[in-house]
Amino acid sequence: MGTGDGKKDGELHEETTSKRDSDVVGQHLAIRMSQATSVEPSLSESTESDRGEEREQESDRNIENINEKVMKVKVNMMTKVVKLMGTMEKKADKEMWKEVEVKKQVIKQIGRIYK
Repeated sequence: MGTGDGKKDGELHEETTSKRDSDVVGQHLAIRMSQATSVEPSLSESTESDRGEEREQESDRNIENINEKVMKVKVNMMTKVVKLMGTMEKKADKEMWKEVEVKKQVIKQIGRIYK
């Protein structure tokens, strides 16, 4: 029996089967490509979250560095305050001893007067 285009029934069947096969292969490729492109956003989302975590860790490190610098400044300031207080104490002690010496001199002179 003929198909009307000069081909036998078997040839027509092979042609339509190979066309269907190529269509199926094309569909599978299209599905795989769509899956591949749909995977990319999740990859970029994971890299975005990784970048966010890296930024957060860097921010934490910066905060720690700033806190260390602040502590160093506080220690330096306290050291200077303690030194200054010590210096002031020494000066006060010197002044006090000067006053004591003056009082001793006054007492000696008063004692000489009354002898």
